[in-house]
Order: sequence, then structure tokens, then C-alpha cells
Amino acid sequence: MLLGMPVENFSLLLDLKKTYRTFLLSNTNVIHLEKVFACLPQNFGIDSFDSFFEKAYYSSSIGLRKPDIEVFEFVLKENNLNPRETVFIDDSIQHIEGAKRANLLTYHLTNGEKITDLFL
Repeated sequence: MLLGMPVENFSLLLDLKKTYRTFLLSNTNVIHLEKVFACLPQNFGIDSFDSFFEKAYYSSSIGLRKPDIEVFEFVLKENNLNPRETVFIDDSIQHIEGAKRANLLTYHLTNGEKITDLFL
């Protein structure tokens, strides 16, 4: 869940964005997204995730959801990304499998592994 994102992830994202194109792809509904955006200023001092990603994609806005291959193809096409040069990181195996079907490189976070562990 977006609200459970550790603060250290924000620093990592800012560092990664200096070198890589970064995107957020989240399965969210409108109610959850409104709650997230309402909590961001008080919890993290930010209004949105826009400064951390080139673009954020929310399933409730685009009408597509992970793990469907169409959502990955949509993001790839809209941003002119090569799937063989694009890494998708997630803690859900079903989302990883969907990304693999779209020919993306993947990394499955397991057993409490954190994204920050990948970049130490």
C-alpha cells in the first residue's frame, strides 16, 4: 500500500530518478487514492508522488490493473520504453508474472525484502 511506504524509499527514488526513468504503477481505487493524497502532506511533507517519478499510473485512473499484460504494454508504449531495458519490481508474484508476460525484466521482493536492499 502506498501509505505504508517507508520514508527511506523516498530518498532512494530521488537518487534513482537522477539516473533512470522511474514510474509508479499502482492498483488503487479512487477512495484509497484520495486517502493517500490527504495523508501525504502531514506524514511526508509532500502533496503527491510526482517529484519521485517521471509519471505515476493508478489503475483507477487508467482503467487497467496489474497483473494484466495490457497495463504493462500501456505504460511501455506511452513512454516509448523497451521492455528488455525496463525493470519491474514488486512484492506480488502475480504482478511479476504479468510483467514477465509483457517481456519486462523483473525482480520479486520476497520474505520481507525491501526495495532499498537492492541498491545497497
